[in-house]
Amino acid sequence: MQKALTSRANAAVPLTWSRDAHQQPRPAPLCRAGFGGFGKSGGAKGAKPQQALDAQQPKALDDKACPCGSGQQYKECCQRLHKGALRPAAVTPEMMLRARYSAMALKNAWFLKDSSHPDNPALKGSDTDPSTGVKKHCTYEEDMAVTLRSIKLKGLEILGASPVGDASAADDVIGPATVDYAFTYKRKIDDKGAKLRIEQQQPVVRSVQRATFLRNEGQRWLLLDSVDLPQQQQQQQQQQQQQQLEGSGV
Repeated sequence: MQKALTSRANAAVPLTWSRDAHQQPRPAPLCRAGFGGFGKSGGAKGAKPQQALDAQQPKALDDKACPCGSGQQYKECCQRLHKGALRPAAVTPEMMLRARYSAMALKNAWFLKDSSHPDNPALKGSDTDPSTGVKKHCTYEEDMAVTLRSIKLKGLEILGASPVGDASAADDVIGPATVDYAFTYKRKIDDKGAKLRIEQQQPVVRSVQRATFLRNEGQRWLLLDSVDLPQQQQQQQQQQQQQQLEGSGV
């Protein structure tokens, strides 16, 4: 599933996800990777139309568990969004976040860019770290290409979401909606851009973020941005989850 499923990580590492908190040193002229909102970045260089991506995707994946962790088969879950098989009004912000996470896991850069709001700052690209001595502006596509090479997603957890109004109400069409989530990942390359050979020894990194979505005129939710949740809010989220579990008798 920038700074959420769009953070802006500075390392050649991951879910476009938070803008500031997870910035890590990045290898010399490499572009910035992003995570947050599942997609700071959105389309790998040379991104192809969805039809071409569908043709490349193994059909065996259809019956396998969806990468977003919903417990459903991919074909019954995020694939429907990846193929545009659902009416925009039937898709919630949480569903879009899950679809973006699955797109990251499947390296579907086309969907990540297509589901980003035009005002998403990640679409402007980024500049290389001045400390590298190399001055270069990287496009959104280059940023995403680095992200997809640099990390391996390990899991997604939805922590909460703001209520969504009636899409038929004119004053709600542009109203924002937020989704709080946590995702884990492992790095596949080090700070110098070298591939890490023994992935098992790499620590699992956890990031907690809040993604903001806006509806376009076609009532489709698009990712505007994603930012790291302050520690205090993370603790509140954990307390609420614990209370819900206790209340359900689990």
